[in-house]
Amino acid sequence: YAPNTQTILDPFGGTGTTAFTAARLNKIAYFCEINPVLQFISLTKIKVRRLKSSYRSLLAQELAQTKTSLKELEKYPRNCTLDQTYVNTFGNSSFFDAHVYDQVLRIRSWINKIALENPILADLITIATLSALVPASRMKRSGDLRYKTTNELKRQVVPLVEGICQNVDQIVQDIQNDVGG
Repeated sequence: YAPNTQTILDPFGGTGTTAFTAARLNKIAYFCEINPVLQFISLTKIKVRRLKSSYRSLLAQELAQTKTSLKELEKYPRNCTLDQTYVNTFGNSSFFDAHVYDQVLRIRSWINKIALENPILADLITIATLSALVPASRMKRSGDLRYKTTNELKRQVVPLVEGICQNVDQIVQDIQNDVGG
């Protein structure tokens, strides 16, 4: 980083951290990202950051309160569209234990319901969920994505709802600590 630089381009933007940091330093920042999940995360961060401080604070409170709804997943139907898309894409591959897969489908319905009233809140919950999927699955990120070994499954599976709650707490903290705008 050169102190006199006024414009920053991050060609591999990821979740936009470099662009956000540059913006905080009153620099013009651009980024590129090919991964659609990382694009979604970056665009959601931008949407939240553009909100007035008072609304960001309210959003953080609403997000924190959503954790109680996660304990009532059984009242939401399994999302048939996500189920069919999964089967069409992965066939008989089993990346989740049956009860976790059931939770994933119900969480999708829950998020869809929230999106009808508060799309940005739904986007934040989606990010918290996406971040919890691999730790709650039979998969492990190890350079690429692979199945966990039997020993890894015994000690490394984070319950999905617990992982989402931890991620929600982190997002709430990040929003509350954001002093910009």
